[in-house]
Amino acid sequence: MKLLRLWFTATLLSLAMLAHADLAETQKLAEQGDAAAQTDLGAHYFLGAGVPRDLQEATKWWRLAAEQGNERAQSFLFLAKKQVLAEQGDAAAQTGLGMFYFLGAGVPRDLQEASKWWRLAAEQGHAPAQSLLGSAYSKGEGVTQDHQEAVKWFRLAAEQGDDIGQYRLAWMYEQGTGVPLDKAEAAKWYRLAADQGHSTAQYNLGVKYFEGKGVPQNYQEAIKLFHLAAEGGEVAAQFQLGSMYLMGEGTQPNHPEAVKWLQLATERGVIHAAVLLGHIYARGEEGVPKDLYKAYVWLSIADASGYLTEAEEEIQAKAEKELSRAKRKAAKKEAKLRWQEIVAKSN
Repeated sequence: MKLLRLWFTATLLSLAMLAHADLAETQKLAEQGDAAAQTDLGAHYFLGAGVPRDLQEATKWWRLAAEQGNERAQSFLFLAKKQVLAEQGDAAAQTGLGMFYFLGAGVPRDLQEASKWWRLAAEQGHAPAQSLLGSAYSKGEGVTQDHQEAVKWFRLAAEQGDDIGQYRLAWMYEQGTGVPLDKAEAAKWYRLAADQGHSTAQYNLGVKYFEGKGVPQNYQEAIKLFHLAAEGGEVAAQFQLGSMYLMGEGTQPNHPEAVKWLQLATERGVIHAAVLLGHIYARGEEGVPKDLYKAYVWLSIADASGYLTEAEEEIQAKAEKELSRAKRKAAKKEAKLRWQEIVAKSN
């Protein structure tokens, strides 16, 4: 909270020293409805600069300015509300304030201060704060790393139905970190998080069904979970789903579906997916006609990251040889543009 006040002080002082440095003139303009003056007058009251410090009066003037669309006033009003509510013990506000410190959003980044506010909320039983505090202990961010303490907070959140707490607890059992390694217990908590739509939990549980670890091996259940996770944007699931459609694992082979998911995975930086796309187009598959132009594009993308084997380089060279000069030029240009887009997304 000390840092938050310091940030407010530095920012508000700069406001108070702007055009309306004369407090009497600022007051007059504010009463006439000038939004900038109202924002500055709120700063004076917040700081106690020329007037008795009065957070309620500061909030009043910021609200008037915010209602006129003044963005500075809106920002100050929002953070001031968070501060007041957090200091009054509001668990949701404490969690939110902790996140501001964690992200450095509007305040200097301070992991210790973030953990402090999360602890206050977590001790009130606020499940999201318990998950966040567990993560802080797991990674040693703002607190001394302590995996057993992390498990304690993850479990408290998980038992309240918090999907992030459930996922994190499952991961601890998966790795045997802070608790004995237990694949079945990991699957149990992944399932609870997955049923709430947690895409990474859906993917991880899908992997367990695919490999038969902690649950009986079941490709049909695996592909169902991969599909859910892929639709939620989980890139590893998109690649795995494309591969299963390609190989006919847990489903009949479906090459158009394989191409769809492998292309999405490639666009998100999974270069091995580009290799598979190159193979599909080089030979042609049911529902996906042979297309040396596309084969060359996807293999060139894989080549840009040094991902091709000698056999795949031969396929690429053959495709290049059979394409016309104009097609080769267009394919190289497309591959370069797609590769740049992949790199940009990754960054």
